Amino acid sequence: MSGALSLLAELDKETNKAPSRKNSQAKPRTSRSTANSRSSSVQSRGPSQTQRPTSAPGPSPVIPPQNITPRRTTQSTNVTPRTSFELGTERSRSQGPDSRRVSFAEAPRPQTRTLMIPSKENMPSSGFPYNIKLNKYGVSEHEWSQFTKEIIETLPPSKSFSWLWKRGKITAIIKRDLQYESELKSALRQWNKGFRRRGFQVYLEIPVEKDLTDDEVSGDTKEEKKQAKKDAKKFRFIIGAGNSSSSSVYSRTSLAESVSREDKAKPAPISREEEDQLNQKFPQAQTNGTGTATSTTEGGHDEDESSIEKAPILSPSTDTVDHAPGSTQGIGPTERRDLYTEICILDENLTITSGGFMGLLLLWPLIPRIALPTFVMELALSNIKRTSTSNCLNTASSRNCWNGNYSIDTDSEEAWPDTGVVVAYTLTITNQTMSPDGTPRWMLVVNGTYPGPTITANWGDTLEITVANQIITDGVSIHWHGIVQKNTNTMDGVNGITECPIPPGSSKIYKFLATQHGTSWYHSHHAAQYGDGVLGSIVINGPASLNYDHDLGPLPITDFYYKSTYEEGLLSVSKGPPKADNGLINGTNRNPHKTAGVYNQASGLVPGAKYRLRIINTSIDNHFQVTLDSHSFQVIQTDFVPIQPYTTNTVFIAIGQRYDVIITADQTPSNYWFRAIVPKPPTQKGFGCGQNANNGSINAIFSYQGVELSEPTSNSFLIPQSCEDETQLVSWHEKAVPENEFVWPTAQELVVTGPGSSSLPKAPAPYIWSINDTYMEIEWDKPTLQYVTQGNKNYNVHQSIIELPDANVWTFWIIKNAAAVPHPIHLHGHDFYILGQENSVNFTDKSTLNFANPARRDVAMLPALGYLVIAFVTDNPGAWLLHCHIAFHVGEGLALQFLERESEIAQRVDLSAVDAECKTWDAWYNTERVDNAWNTEFDSGV
Repeated sequence: MSGALSLLAELDKETNKAPSRKNSQAKPRTSRSTANSRSSSVQSRGPSQTQRPTSAPGPSPVIPPQNITPRRTTQSTNVTPRTSFELGTERSRSQGPDSRRVSFAEAPRPQTRTLMIPSKENMPSSGFPYNIKLNKYGVSEHEWSQFTKEIIETLPPSKSFSWLWKRGKITAIIKRDLQYESELKSALRQWNKGFRRRGFQVYLEIPVEKDLTDDEVSGDTKEEKKQAKKDAKKFRFIIGAGNSSSSSVYSRTSLAESVSREDKAKPAPISREEEDQLNQKFPQAQTNGTGTATSTTEGGHDEDESSIEKAPILSPSTDTVDHAPGSTQGIGPTERRDLYTEICILDENLTITSGGFMGLLLLWPLIPRIALPTFVMELALSNIKRTSTSNCLNTASSRNCWNGNYSIDTDSEEAWPDTGVVVAYTLTITNQTMSPDGTPRWMLVVNGTYPGPTITANWGDTLEITVANQIITDGVSIHWHGIVQKNTNTMDGVNGITECPIPPGSSKIYKFLATQHGTSWYHSHHAAQYGDGVLGSIVINGPASLNYDHDLGPLPITDFYYKSTYEEGLLSVSKGPPKADNGLINGTNRNPHKTAGVYNQASGLVPGAKYRLRIINTSIDNHFQVTLDSHSFQVIQTDFVPIQPYTTNTVFIAIGQRYDVIITADQTPSNYWFRAIVPKPPTQKGFGCGQNANNGSINAIFSYQGVELSEPTSNSFLIPQSCEDETQLVSWHEKAVPENEFVWPTAQELVVTGPGSSSLPKAPAPYIWSINDTYMEIEWDKPTLQYVTQGNKNYNVHQSIIELPDANVWTFWIIKNAAAVPHPIHLHGHDFYILGQENSVNFTDKSTLNFANPARRDVAMLPALGYLVIAFVTDNPGAWLLHCHIAFHVGEGLALQFLERESEIAQRVDLSAVDAECKTWDAWYNTERVDNAWNTEFDSGV
């Protein structure tokens, strides 16, 4: 398809004109200036790391792209623990759209099918595919490509359409006004400008109301007639022979005509009375949406300039010129009908959208008939998952939009922007004594604060983060939790797998593209360091599935121990999981005796305003149920995956998980408790969700504007006492997992064993957890990627490597838990699909699994004495860790790694950098290190 390929090359050529992302050695790096940040009137109480100006209440503004100024994040000297998450100060507010061209080459392209609707992102392969018969009718590949390009450029889709997928059923929400309703006819007329020049016309076939007999439909067999009768009751877009006597965009269904085998069906015009009725149903605007004036002929029939154009048509046999659109001179009627029947009939096997969405005809019977044409045309023009609306920008009233080319309907697994903007941060890790709840404790902190600074960027930005290790005694590596690291496996930050640790006095630059949007966190993946303070939040601004006025930013919640994680880890081996001394909300709380520390306090909620809150569980052993007294949560995102919004009073959040929720300030102005409670499942003896000495008092305060701040007297909702994931998670981008590829009972099983359940002789301390009777113990000085560099296949058995050599295939994993403790399972490099999750260790029935739009995320609970069935596609070459996110458990061996498409890794990442990092680590470890407990690998190492 040379025309399409040349068009793609032309697009890529234009793309290359856009500013490229800068490397770390070239010019000063840039990031966004916080000087442009505006806040609402909501104020924070208590010490704050940064003072921010305030402004009048109102929706969050969008910062225009020109407000990108040079800045480098520097280490803070203020070590006072933050007691507020600065409610309403818009720390993570949406950055404005970037006007530079997005790379077409980097976006994946769907497979071409019988007929695909054009989309702006994937124009050549998702437009109408070229059929060789078109050449016979005088339409070249280049002309066909240009025609589809014109359609895309001249027909921006409506902004008024939204839809929901709820538990396997379709619910359509159609918002129509006069201009929107006219788009059906206007769009069809615009399409016909191109088709009629070639003697064809696009019609919307009107379904018949009555049941048809076999004699009233076309078809050579009983099955064909049965299908024709079924299809005759549906609206269908078809392309047929042009009709020069009428410019109507409607036709009676071609399936309802009685025809002979020699005279195949064709569209039939409708009466003027029927046309008038349809015009009343779909009123006509003054223009067709593209500046082309339209008029209505006597009797209601529509005309535009295209209906009277006299474009020539080349004859297939003589290369003579046909005289007018609709004329059949030079093209036999049988040939026209052949073309019509072969490439232009929409059938139930047709995939309309990129990404595998089901054919429109499968949806049509579920939609009210009066809304059908508008609904279908919207699908056709927007390509549903590739929304391209040039004027659709992210504001308080249009959070579903982003930068005109991307929206909430863009699946970030398939497409993402590349803004060319580099956002730079420097994170310096130091030893320091801190008092988060008033109790002094030796900690490891980032830029002198706990939690560390929030990393903020826009969807499609490149993050360039320098991590400087100034810890006195130990190495460090930083993992960017949930970031899939497409083609940047060496940036995943897992020592012993993707890199060697960063030794004291050294630094590493992590650089990767933000292909996802939402909320996450970064943390050390060196032993259990993050439990000592090496962590912070990540916000990637992007579209949302519900509107809101203000973004409150991240709210990390964690357990807190007065001893170091090294000391607690040793105790956990001999005495079981330790009890946390306290829990912190955004790094602060009162201590259990209420003698020191402060609650995280926030005031200034404006009545009626909607707030986005980004909740993160950064614990090492505690899971939480979170709630805000008297206020409901509208949950819009889990981990980095947008979901269909649902309303709840409480949210269960496991270690490593994130939930983005909308809170509406719709209660009586007062002070309200925000609570994080460790549940106590009655069947798990208090160990299931972790233990906390201050459980019931892990709180923050939310206050309304004008209310004097004081301890609330509000009452809590009833808190579920379970450690089970939320059950109402329905991914916004519905995707089915191919059931036929799940082979039972030969699907891969991963059996988790622990204290009292292992079939092996007792492993050496501290390795008390294993998967398939193998515990993980990585080598800091020889990561997996270095094995790949050297072509060395002699892996240590305790590297726990599972090789996945095949590209783009589904892999299925049945994870069984033989222990009475649940585990939060986290996978690097992928979001996985949750097919099943039950409190039964014996998985025996494939029919219980959900293959139709299962929930997707990167952390899911493996129930106690239960199973978790997950699936993912091998589309990201690299070495990817799968592990329990309870820090004690992964330290005690509960992990494995997938070595995905090992033969391709060297082609995608710079493995020489891994060798250089390891030489730096070896030099320090072998010459400068002083032996002590902190730098000796005493556990799994991750």
